[in-house]
Amino acid sequence: MIVIFDTNAYLYLADNKDNETIRQRVNLLRSAETKYSEPIHALICDTVAQELLSHLKEPMSADDKSRFCASQAMYFHCGDKKNYGLLPQIWVQLAKELVDFDYSRLINNQIYVGRMLFQLSQLSSIEQMTTLNNEFKHNINNIYYTIQETEQQFGILLQYIHDTWLRKNKSISKEQNKINKALLKEYVENEYALDIFMASVIIMALQQALYRDCQILLKPTIEMYELIVSQNKIPTEQFRSMIIGLKERSAIPQKGSRLNTIWDTLILFAAGKSIDGERIVLVSGDNKMINAAKNVAEKEKRENKEVISYVEYMQTLQLENLIPDVLKKGDSIV
Repeated sequence: MIVIFDTNAYLYLADNKDNETIRQRVNLLRSAETKYSEPIHALICDTVAQELLSHLKEPMSADDKSRFCASQAMYFHCGDKKNYGLLPQIWVQLAKELVDFDYSRLINNQIYVGRMLFQLSQLSSIEQMTTLNNEFKHNINNIYYTIQETEQQFGILLQYIHDTWLRKNKSISKEQNKINKALLKEYVENEYALDIFMASVIIMALQQALYRDCQILLKPTIEMYELIVSQNKIPTEQFRSMIIGLKERSAIPQKGSRLNTIWDTLILFAAGKSIDGERIVLVSGDNKMINAAKNVAEKEKRENKEVISYVEYMQTLQLENLIPDVLKKGDSIV
């Protein structure tokens, strides 16, 4: 069995401890995973890694120390001094599923993320990051600005949906406003239409990536949209819930705010998939992600085995000592 941890899960595992303590905690975890009835090994989820690394751009705040510790926990969990396990990005997966294209160039681009995590794992404290070379700092900056740009574009999309649904557009007539809201309400409440909308957002991003990296023009078909939805029910459920939830919000996060739903959705594309016959399980500290998996399982009248909570995972491995006190009390540290 393969496990991937999300950002929150690694924050819980590291628990803001020092380098040696994190290493000891992870060694306990890896030992228990190896001895489990279905031997477990962990892979680095590139989306989680980049989300953590984006917090390490200078200048860093005191809160960024927790992300530094979580980055170290991720590498200790998924690698050693010689090798590390890396889960291919969603775009590699989708390029293979949709057009049978080997996106090896992107896999090669991912390797530097593993190398960066290894470098961080060798530091005894966050203060030692000043000793890292300019190439490392350049890569951190690239990751940071890529994430910022993606979140900004996603925020614009959500703002458009929110405003069309809930607010009056003064540039058009009162009657047209009513029509727009009625159409959007019908659209959002139509599961099929909303699912195809999610697939279209994903395909547009894949189109950009393929053209940027390989100069390949992807021509979408309705079969591609439906394939994404049918084979990726959990991220589809997450995305649908997020869009419907816009109605309950008075505003969308402004520029610069974290729009984590897009990253959560991308991470969920791995849940329930398999590599060489080994199923992938996501260990999460995010209730919305866990509930999306539970909702899908409930609709299909089966048990949720794709996404489990950090607490449940540690309890299964009899590692309650790796559960932070705040989680034992039912709170959260993130």
